[in-house]
Amino acid sequence: MRKLVVVLVGTLILSGVTAVPAIAKTSLSIRIGPVRSLAHGAAIKVRFTYACAPKYGGSRGYAIVAFDVTQRLRPTATATGTDVGNIENLTCDNRAHSDHHIVASTSKAFRAGRKLRVTGRLLACDAAELHCKDPVIRKTLRLRHTSRSDPANAPLDARAMLKRNGEVVVVLGRGCPAGGFANANLSMYERVRRGRTARAEGIADASECRQQGIKVLLAREPVRIRKGIAYVVGNVFTCEANEQNCQTEVLEGTLKIS
Repeated sequence: MRKLVVVLVGTLILSGVTAVPAIAKTSLSIRIGPVRSLAHGAAIKVRFTYACAPKYGGSRGYAIVAFDVTQRLRPTATATGTDVGNIENLTCDNRAHSDHHIVASTSKAFRAGRKLRVTGRLLACDAAELHCKDPVIRKTLRLRHTSRSDPANAPLDARAMLKRNGEVVVVLGRGCPAGGFANANLSMYERVRRGRTARAEGIADASECRQQGIKVLLAREPVRIRKGIAYVVGNVFTCEANEQNCQTEVLEGTLKIS
């Protein structure tokens, strides 16, 4: 088996993503950037461009990437974040592809305008998983605000209501197909007082799905969600009657909590 060559692109892009340079058939290349703040720093959109050889794609193997982020806020405080997006196989066909992942704050909210450290962890294996490579790429980037026109910053088709006990009821705009069913799981992140990040998570099964909407109850974490703007990630799995035409929809967007 030929040796896998990892190409680290030295020039970062802070205003858009362009194609990566031409690479050899056995190479794996990735460029990280730009990074954008979501919901007042409760989450971050990490944009990246990559290319990988066909032997890691389709039935011949797989290649995945996940990101961690750290940002120094002051000498005694650091914001950290982990990848909460759907980690799917990269498309490996020797061509450049652009994508993004959502990284959610785990403690303190991130601050736009400051630099942060992004760590990308790749894993590329052949079908038998006998020959794997796991390079780590680290980049220092400046966090920018997300534009209103960015699809990742668009409001979700849903409504959210905060209960007195700290739980959050989310009703998605889309419902179950007639005679079918749906499952949904959501995670919510919100910047609250003192720059902390509150989180809530929940799962909805078929019994909580109606044609007029899917109801998801998000349980409270130690730091309580407040009324305001949060960032939500998750997915909805729906099927028509007799489990026909099943599909999964990825959810990403802002949500106002009332």
